Formats: sequence, structure tokens, C-alpha cells
Amino acid sequence: MIKIAEKTFLVTGAGTGIGYSIAQCLISSEARVVLHCNSHIEPAQKLASAAKTDCVVIQKDLSQPQAGQQLVEEVLNLGYSLDGVVNNAAIMTELSLDDNPSLWEEKWIETLKVNLIAVSSITRRAIEHFQSKGGGILVNISSRAAHRGDTPEYMHYAASKAALSNLTKSIARNFAADGILAYSICPGFVDTEMTRTFTENYPISQILSGIPLQRIAQPEEIAAMVAFLLSGQVPSATGTNIDINGASYVR
Repeated sequence: MIKIAEKTFLVTGAGTGIGYSIAQCLISSEARVVLHCNSHIEPAQKLASAAKTDCVVIQKDLSQPQAGQQLVEEVLNLGYSLDGVVNNAAIMTELSLDDNPSLWEEKWIETLKVNLIAVSSITRRAIEHFQSKGGGILVNISSRAAHRGDTPEYMHYAASKAALSNLTKSIARNFAADGILAYSICPGFVDTEMTRTFTENYPISQILSGIPLQRIAQPEEIAAMVAFLLSGQVPSATGTNIDINGASYVR
């Protein structure tokens, strides 16, 4: 049984895709959820307003300086005591080797700001909070690309996720004694808007040919794993990177 009822969690990027499914799953398990979003605020607001638990929505652009730190501060200023944080928000933009050097650096910096720097700020403040209350759980949504790499058009995305997976390991190794657990989930293709944008240039038959399970994962599968990890039932698994990719990449 997933034991997360009445616990409080922050989920970033909760307005769409994997983040929305995670928030929905946690709410259905009677958890209190702070749903962070940037551009997809309406779906997040509808989900929060329909919840039986005390849920709120915070809109914030994580590409801005100190946005991650500010996000956690806003949550704590509302009077919430966080039991866990799910770092899900990310961007995935296409970038060609033929693009000019200025654009190349701009896209790398933009990706790292959201996918890594903001997460590091959220994590830093969350760790301080968890230390003050005797523990907490961090779940980072990484990617298969963190370990397998990606196409030239998405090397910046893969690099940001590789750093995120490594951050998870550092947190686990250094803060387990404080009761702080950290996990990284590494999905392959998931049926979300982000994936559909990516796959516009690739035939679905080509994608499925590399997935032994012969189907793309559903966001609810990621959400179920997140809920399980947030239940605190597997503390000895802290620091692990969990693959959910239909055996398309097996380590």
C-alpha cells in the first residue's frame, strides 16, 4: 500500500505531461500537492481545485535567476512542511550543429538553467528544510538519454539529464544520515506533448523498433513509480537511477 496520504509534496512542471500525471496520482492518494507550472497554469489550477486535499498552484519561470530557491520559499511561506519534492520541470529544444555559435551557446545555457541550475537551487533549499524536520525525499525525473546519450540535435538535453542523475547520487551519498533520500527516474519515450513534438520527425515504426516492449510508456507509469518512492518504503534504494523504457536501454 502506498502510504502518502496527508503528506505534502512539491511537483514542478505539473501543468502537463509527466508532472501532471504525478500530481494527479499523488492527489488521488490523498496527498497535499503544490503544483508548480509556468505556461500550463489552467490544467494545474483545475486539478488543484478539484482535489479533496489542500492543494495550491504556483506559477514561476524556472529559467530566471534564483527561481528555484524562490519557489521553495513560497511553498514554505504558505505554511507547508514539505515531505518530498519531485523535480520534473524540463525543456527539450532542438539544436543543430549547423546553427550559429551564439545560438548554440544560448540554447545550452537555457537548457541548463531549467533542467539543472533551477533543480540545484530547489534541491539546496529542500535539503535545508528536510534537515530541519528530520528527513525528506527527492525524486528527480531524468531520462534514458542521461545514460545512453541522444542525437546531435538533443545533446544539450542529454547532458543536462546526465548531470541531474549524478546530482541524485551525490545527494544520496552525502545526506542519507540526515534522513534525506534521493532517487532518479530515467524514462525513455513517454506519451506526452514533449515526446509528440520530438517524434514528429521520426516514424513511430522506427521508434518502436528500438523498444522490445513495442509500446511507448504512459505518464501514469512514471507517476506510479514516483508515488511508490515518495512513500518511503524503499530507503535502501536511495541513490538509484530507475529505468522505465520498455527495455530499450538496459544497464
